[in-house]
Amino acid sequence: MRDKLAISSAVKDAYTQLDLINPGLGGGFKVAIVRGEGRVAVAIFGKFGHALVDGPEQVAVGMSVI
Repeated sequence: MRDKLAISSAVKDAYTQLDLINPGLGGGFKVAIVRGEGRVAVAIFGKFGHALVDGPEQVAVGMSVI
């Protein structure tokens, strides 16, 4: 259960970073999750921004402690 909460927190962290820079989900994006000793890292890669605009591809990384 703690792993699920840590992953959820890390995804929220990464999404919040991108939402501040370029709000909205403009296209498909990929999520990578890596679990280490006592922490989880999440990387989000894809096109963010308004759905009707061809925005740049961006990467964000979120971290969470298990």
